[in-house]
Amino acid sequence: MTIANARLVGIKHWPDKEGHRYIVFLYKATEFTGTIRSTEEGEVRWVEKSELPQMDLAYDLLEILKVMDEPDLSEFFYTRKNDDGEWDKNFR
Repeated sequence: MTIANARLVGIKHWPDKEGHRYIVFLYKATEFTGTIRSTEEGEVRWVEKSELPQMDLAYDLLEILKVMDEPDLSEFFYTRKNDDGEWDKNFR
């Protein structure tokens, strides 16, 4: 599948153990050609958005989709909650 007219809708970021910032750019595209294909990593298929909360998804995918779907949000980031490795999720 090849997407067209992708637009940047937000970013996800968090600090790593060395204090560097890891950044993921979130793009949305509504046009594509071709078909999706499953790989050795797993099955790929189209599903209704309403089914996503009941599925076994990648960690924090629902939060990422929140940023992609809500026009008032453009940022999803983690801040360290404590020294025990716990994190707070934040949106802007």
